[in-house]
Amino acid sequence: MDSAAVISFGGHNLSHKPLAAQLYRKNKDNWVSIDRKINYLQSFSQKFDYAKDIRIYGMFGWLSNMLSEYQQASFKWTKRIGARGFLGTVLSALLLLVQNSAAYAVLIIMVLNGDIGTGDFVFFFGAITGFSAWLNGIGSTINDIVQKSIRIGYYREYFDIAEKYNHGVGCPLPQNDELPVEIEFCGVSYCYPSAEEKEIRA
Repeated sequence: MDSAAVISFGGHNLSHKPLAAQLYRKNKDNWVSIDRKINYLQSFSQKFDYAKDIRIYGMFGWLSNMLSEYQQASFKWTKRIGARGFLGTVLSALLLLVQNSAAYAVLIIMVLNGDIGTGDFVFFFGAITGFSAWLNGIGSTINDIVQKSIRIGYYREYFDIAEKYNHGVGCPLPQNDELPVEIEFCGVSYCYPSAEEKEIRA
């Protein structure tokens, strides 16, 4: 009966974490575009080439408000994922409490009824604790594998994207005896918009 109580609640670690992973996988496209915009704005603000235009046209407040808006939207999804994970953790803790309480209550009742002695009580106490930790370890490992499998799936989806810029077999690369290579321009010229004569002719 002790083992049945432990096994019946031993799968709690397998049930709650996939819920957060499922929510993440189902809604990841909602914040991917938001994170892309945040990264663009942050990289844009770090380029000195645009600093002059930002000051001249007074774009600092507009860019700051836009970045704050996207960060709040991203944080909204982060809170949803965190809340789902926290709820699962609380549920896991409650189930673990019920599991241990049921198993230890059975042991105490057996001791009071004289079915087992003090030595057996200590032995079963440690056995139940160890078995419960073993089941929890298996659940954590499986959840970790599921998380890694999801992320590997993202890489596979990326590599399965059709190549649009591959136009076939290219020219062979020069061999060692052909190095260094030279570039020759033939029939090429350039003229500035305000000039009458061409500045570069080849």
